[in-house]
Amino acid sequence: MWRLGERKREVQSFEGKTAVLVELGLTVSEARVYLALVQMGVSRIGSVSEVTGIHRANLYSTLSSLENKCLIEKEINSPATYKAASPEITLPMLVKRKQTQVFELKTKAEAMAVSLSSKQSWMDAVKESGKEKAMFVVVPGREVIVNRLKRLLQESQVSVDVVTTQKRFSSAILDFAKDYKKALDRGVKIRITIEKNLMDQAAIDMVRMLAANPSFEVKCLSSAADAVVSIIDEQQATVMMSSVAHLDGTSALWSNNECFVAIVKNYFESKWSSTVKLQI
Repeated sequence: MWRLGERKREVQSFEGKTAVLVELGLTVSEARVYLALVQMGVSRIGSVSEVTGIHRANLYSTLSSLENKCLIEKEINSPATYKAASPEITLPMLVKRKQTQVFELKTKAEAMAVSLSSKQSWMDAVKESGKEKAMFVVVPGREVIVNRLKRLLQESQVSVDVVTTQKRFSSAILDFAKDYKKALDRGVKIRITIEKNLMDQAAIDMVRMLAANPSFEVKCLSSAADAVVSIIDEQQATVMMSSVAHLDGTSALWSNNECFVAIVKNYFESKWSSTVKLQI
């Protein structure tokens, strides 16, 4: 049988695994005690306390919680002893519980999003009942930017004009494919200007499919875009704060201000007039 000092050194080597168990739903104390019992085998509370550094008075509630979670077993002895359930059983069980929690949280979040969106739509309708004011909005972060651009595309009725980088376009053409198709079906004219570069095959195939509709055009710049912009129905414009290929860590400026939209539109037209049709 190992000496207590040897057990303690072995348990200390498990400390890096504590964070994983915490992510799976255990408290730090529960994770430390479970890992200690995995290493020590059947043990009395005094030994667990000495190895983990957790006071005996605090261990009882931790051990009881681990029992309730089916992670350890209590053997009725005098004094009582404890042993860990097999990690091959407990870890998949914890993962499954976490997945269930995430699914439930996702369901709640989706329901909340519908509820809040309905409220937001009602507020927007109230605002639109009067004269719409010109606004400037800073849109932070990749996900928020993508979601806003997708919503603007879905709401478009007349035209969508874009100047972008090849890397961003290769990603967007796949992410927005269904929305592009629906926009084209309702008669929206889409013009996209990108820098002349190679695209991956999936993006090329998607462009070919969309280009079957004459209202979808893609042209190439001879050099990198000075700015990445989009204009929807000549009434709203978005300008990225950075023209680098990725969106992570950047933000965008959206506005329905007439002067702002006109400036962005003129920039697009100047680029469009100096491009050549994308050959695919």
